[in-house]
Formats: sequence, C-alpha cells, structure tokens
Amino acid sequence: MHDLAHLGPLPLHVRGERHTEDVRQSRSAVCFGSRLGHDPVPPFRRQVVDAAVCLHCPRAGTAGMRGRTERSGLPAARSVDTIRGDTRSGGWTAISHADWDIVTGVGITALAVAAGRAVESGRGGLVTDPYAATFVAAAASPVPLPTSLDAADPDLRPVWDAMATYMGVRSRFFDEYLGAATAAGLPQVVLLAAGLDTRAYRLRWPPGTVVYELDAPKVLSFKDEVLAFADAVPTTERLAVDADLREDWPEALRERGFDVARPTVWLAEGLLPLLPNNAKDAVFTRVHELSAPASRLAAEHVDDVAAVVRTARFDEVRDRVGIDMAALWPDEDDYRPADWLTRHGWTVDVERSADVARRYGRTLDDAAGGDGSAGNPMGTSQLITARRGGGPIA
Repeated sequence: MHDLAHLGPLPLHVRGERHTEDVRQSRSAVCFGSRLGHDPVPPFRRQVVDAAVCLHCPRAGTAGMRGRTERSGLPAARSVDTIRGDTRSGGWTAISHADWDIVTGVGITALAVAAGRAVESGRGGLVTDPYAATFVAAAASPVPLPTSLDAADPDLRPVWDAMATYMGVRSRFFDEYLGAATAAGLPQVVLLAAGLDTRAYRLRWPPGTVVYELDAPKVLSFKDEVLAFADAVPTTERLAVDADLREDWPEALRERGFDVARPTVWLAEGLLPLLPNNAKDAVFTRVHELSAPASRLAAEHVDDVAAVVRTARFDEVRDRVGIDMAALWPDEDDYRPADWLTRHGWTVDVERSADVARRYGRTLDDAAGGDGSAGNPMGTSQLITARRGGGPIA
C-alpha cells in the first residue's frame, strides 16, 4: 500500500489528458507517481491527468483488488465552491439527482469525515483507518482538510481535535455494533450513504459476510479508484451500489444480490441530518420493508438540526472551516427516529455520544462545544441501535 498522508493535498487540478506547458508556468505541476517514488517524467515537462497521476508513471497503468483492472489514474477532484444556499429549499433534496462528486455538495462532507478519521488514526486513537489520509491527499479539496493536528491551522486545531475525537467515538461505536451483529449470524451489512467508509477493508468479518455500500456514482468511483491505487484488498465480499437514497434504491440493492429473506444489519452514519423529514420517513420505511426478522439497525441522529444551524457557534465553525453545512441540512422541525422505529415494532436503544465517549475514556467537553451546548452537532448527537422483532439489541 502506498501511504500518501505525508503529501498533503495534491497541488494541481488539471482536466483532460494533455501535457501541461513548460513546468515554469506552473511550478506545482508534478507527476503524482513521482511523488510516490516512481520514475518521474523529464523535469521540464510533466503530465498531469485528472487528479494528477501521470500516464508515463509505470504505477498508473494497472492496480486492483482481487485482480487487476485497467485504469488511467486517480479520479478528478473539481475546484469548485462549497454548496451554499437557503436551507429551507431542501438542502440535499435541492439537488435534482445524485451527481455530486467527492469535493462538491454532500461529497465534501464525506471527505471532511475522512480527514477527521485520519487525524484520529494518526494519533493512535479509537479508530485505525489506513486509507483516510489517502482519500484526502487524492481529492485536493477546495477547502483545507488536515490529516494531522500538526498540519492544521493553529487557530483551527481545537476544532479538528474535537472533530477527530468525535469521529473516533462514532466510528468505534458502530464498528463494535456491526461486529457484534455479524458475529451473531447476520450475513448482510448495508451502509447507507457509505461515502469513504472503509469498514469492508479495515475490519475483520465472519466468513460469508457481504457488505453493500450505497452512495452516489461519482463518490463510489473516486473511492474505488483510490483504493485500487493503494492496493487495498477487502476483508470480505464488498459490493458497491450506485444509488440515490431519494429514489428507488431498494431495486438497485436487490439487483446486486441483496436477499430480503436474510437478516441484515443497516448503518446510517452521518446520513440523517442531511435528509428532510419526509426523506427520513422514506428511508426508514424502505429499511423496514427490506428487513427480515432479527435485522438490526444503527444510526446517528442530531437533535433539532434546525436549532443547531441557527446558532452563532455553528456560523463561526462554518466560517472558520469553510464548509457550509447549513446549506446541506434542512431547516425543519425536529425528527425522532427512535419513535418511528418503536411504532413499527423495533426494540430501540438510544445513547448520547457524550456518554459513549466517556465509556471510551474520552470527553466531548472541549473548545468546540462538545458538552452539548447549542450550535455543535457533536454535543447533541445520539447513537441509535435497534432490532426488529424484540429481544436483545446487540
């Protein structure tokens, strides 16, 4: 595996497959392959393709997981502004179809989460994700996304410290829950809006486990190509499903081999705050319809999203980090997932993320407002687990 964490964001976005002009016109135009220690192209002319992988680099021709696949390099990361706008227009639902990539709209949130996991991984924290920093390095985000606290702007280190702690707590909690569910005999795992989740690569799974990852096509394409470039090998069968969670994603899931008669463990991590209430209803309804008895579900929920995004603290973090979450989170009345699940026959347990953090020997009481103060979603986060049909949840 090639570790790109030390490289930081790639220095240049170039669309197309033509050579750059003389390197003197762009001192940052370098062969990505040469940065990995491969044979560089001549110093006076460098070729940069999409996210800066040189076709002359011998590493760029093939890479793969469980076999080799032809590819031309890492996927493009467009240099664009973060989505902004009136949250009352529907946030995510204001986008007509799932055409965002990893540095636009909803996609940038997955990249920021990867940065948080990279920071936590690098300091020996609650989660170890060997690919998180690689994603950030490959994407060349339009906003700074550090993969270590040392690399963060000093003024933003408390924010990234808190973000990394929260990502560690959340990831560890869901890692353990998925592990317990599959060890109990649930053979199917479905990651809704999987983003840059690498659990199919970094966790050990019981034999026969199938992990389905649902997300927008461009996000999954970016993820697949970066993992292939890193020679990542899944630890169980992993199936990517191009899907828009506002459309007929159950059909897309079934077409990939999902068996509705087998119990499933579902994960909605970082998804619910992005959805308006009617979309949350639709997601839960479809999950319920696809869940055999004894199926389980884990989800992250932020209390009263509308109140959170209206606070001065939230505005301050947005301005300092550069990602306008208020443009992606719908401004609606509070939604209670636990109530929906209980009404439909699921046995539900709810824990505050701050309580889970204390169990792991961590605290979310920090400069970013992890004590539950207004304007910080980490402080109002709930980690929900549920089982269909009664009995123990885990």
